[in-house]
This record gives sequence, C-alpha cells and structure tokens, in this order.
Amino acid sequence: MGLSGEYGDVSDGVGGPSLERVAVTGEVGYGVPGMSAGAALEARFEEDSLGNTRDTYLARGTLSYKMNPDWRLQAKINAAFSESSITTSFENAEFIEASLGFAYRPVKNDKLNALVKYTGHYDLPTSVATNATSGAAANYKQRSHIFSGDVIYDINEFVSVGAKYGLKIGERTTSRSTNDFYKSTVHLGVLRADMHIVKNWDALVEARMLYEQESDTVRYGALAAIYRHFGDNFKVGVGYNFASFTDDLTNTDADAHGFFINAISKF
Repeated sequence: MGLSGEYGDVSDGVGGPSLERVAVTGEVGYGVPGMSAGAALEARFEEDSLGNTRDTYLARGTLSYKMNPDWRLQAKINAAFSESSITTSFENAEFIEASLGFAYRPVKNDKLNALVKYTGHYDLPTSVATNATSGAAANYKQRSHIFSGDVIYDINEFVSVGAKYGLKIGERTTSRSTNDFYKSTVHLGVLRADMHIVKNWDALVEARMLYEQESDTVRYGALAAIYRHFGDNFKVGVGYNFASFTDDLTNTDADAHGFFINAISKF
C-alpha cells in the first residue's frame, strides 16, 4: 500500500500564467503465486495565476492471472476525468480505456506464441490536448471497440514469422465541438519476420495493410528495425516506419511516418 502527495508551483518559463497544484495519490497491490492485482487513485487540484481552476481524477487497475502453465489472463483499466472552470471553450475531458487479453505461451514447446485482446476506448480530449505523434490539436471525440489477434512461430533459432489481425468498430466526430458521430470500421493486417543476426543483434521487417471500410480506402506500408540486446531481459531498437499508420487502432491518423526508438523488456 502507498500514499503520496504533492504541493507545488509550475511555470512555463516564457511568461505564461503560473500554476499552483495540490495532488494526492493512493495505491494498493496484492500478489500471490499465479496472480497479481493493483489499483491506484489520484486527485489533482490546480489553479493558475488568472484564477482558472481544474480538478482532475485518475484511476488505474491491473490484473494478471496465470490460468495454467501455458495460458495467462491480462486485464487493465485506465480512466481520467477532468473539469475546468473555463466555460467559454471545450476544456472538460474524459478518457476510459479497458482491455482484456489472453496470452498463450507454452512451457514445454514455445515455438508458437499467441495473444488475443479486446480493448474498449472512449476519448473526449480537451481543446488544448495534442496528438502525441504530430503535435496537432486532438480535435475529435472517439468511442471504439477493438479486437486483435497476434501469433508468432519460431521456424528455427534464427528466424520467426508472425501475423496480426485487428478490427476496430467505432464512432468518431468530425470535431471536438460536435456530436456528429459517424461510423468508423477499420481492418488491420500485419505480416512480420524476426531475424536473429548475431549474438546480440536482431532485425525486424513488417508488411502492413489498413482498410477503412466506410470510405473503401486501403493503405499499404512497411516497417524495418534493428535491435541490440542488453542481457537476457532487455533490448533497444531503432527503426523506420514507411507507412503513414501504426498498428495501434486507437489512432488511425495518417501521421506516423518516420524514425522511431523502441525498448522492450521481459520478465
């Protein structure tokens, strides 16, 4: 169990309004052989030098359950609700994302591994929220159901091949200020190959396809990366996404082209 608090002043350093913040966080975790669970709650109260206030409440929950030596259940939920005293624009925000997944990782013969997952996603950003990739304003509302399945098979100790299929059934608005929800059905297909080059180096190549059903449009792309291992449980890679999209169906904006850095750990 844990409890923490924060009191402080925040300034942007370029003459903007300063911010006074008071926050308190409580968290609890529980674990027994084969199962672990955790939850956290945070309340944050802010007031800037202009007298504007914002109250934010955040919650997180996780669950991992080992059903048997080969199957594991993973579940999580993240939620955030924020309310501002500014009523002349769209400053309130709501975010809920919950997922449930089943991982197949056989102990006696791990040539084949698989993951199936469901994600429920609801996003109502503030008018000043920005897309993490492009930096553009997140001018939309979104509610979606996302289903995905991943499989990977080890051909030998040097080469593995895999595939992924994702389906997004959702709705989205044309702007933050409207409720003109329109249907958005998206299909994602990925084929990949992982290659163990030398002792501490791996390479990855992917071919990707994204089909947007309502507009009957198809986008194709590819991705390549090289990874360096550090010990048995951690690796870091750098790569290039030749496509305009990622395999994250919560964000299908065409702004993902370019270099990336990725870090992967396992336990």
